[in-house]
Amino acid sequence: MLWYPSSHLIPLHNAEITQFNCTSAKLVYTGKVLRVTTSITGGYTTGTVHLSPLIAPSTHQPLVPSTYNLKIPFQNEFLYASRYHSAFPDDEEIIVAVPDLLTLLDVTDGSAIASADLKYGLRVHVVTMPADEKWRTAAGLRKGGLEWFGVQGEPEFMWDDGEMGERRSVFEEFDR
Repeated sequence: MLWYPSSHLIPLHNAEITQFNCTSAKLVYTGKVLRVTTSITGGYTTGTVHLSPLIAPSTHQPLVPSTYNLKIPFQNEFLYASRYHSAFPDDEEIIVAVPDLLTLLDVTDGSAIASADLKYGLRVHVVTMPADEKWRTAAGLRKGGLEWFGVQGEPEFMWDDGEMGERRSVFEEFDR
C-alpha cells in the first residue's frame, strides 16, 4: 500500500505490488468509531468496535459501501468485519475474517491502531491483507479460522491467487 501526502489509503494492484515489492492490501471501509465495548476474558482483551461511515475522497471502492455501519469484534486482534444497516443491527453479513489480517489505520497519519487504543470519534481506514497459504488449509482454518473463535459463517470476500501477489513473512517484509 502507498501513502500519499493527502493521507488517503491507496490499495495497490498486482503490477504495483511487484514493482514496489510489498504485500497486497484491500480497503474494506473508512469510518468513525461510534462505540467500543471491552472486557478482559481469560487473559484476553475482548470486545467490539462499531464504526459509522465516513465519506473520504478515494479513487478506490471499499469492500463495504458507505450506506452500512461496520462491526469488528476482537480478542486482542481483530477477528472479522461485518456490515449492517443501523436500523437492523442484528442483520449482519461477515465481509472479511481471520485468518486474513484485519487492520485499522488512523486516517490522519496511517498509523496502526491496536484494539486497546480504540476510542469514540477516532477516524479509521479498515484494511485487510491475505494470510499465508498455510492458514488457508483445513488444519490452518481449524486453528485460526472463525470456528476456532466460536463464530459461524463464511466471509463474503475471499482473496484469489491473482490478487495476493507474492506473500512474504513479516521478517522478509520489514528486514531492510
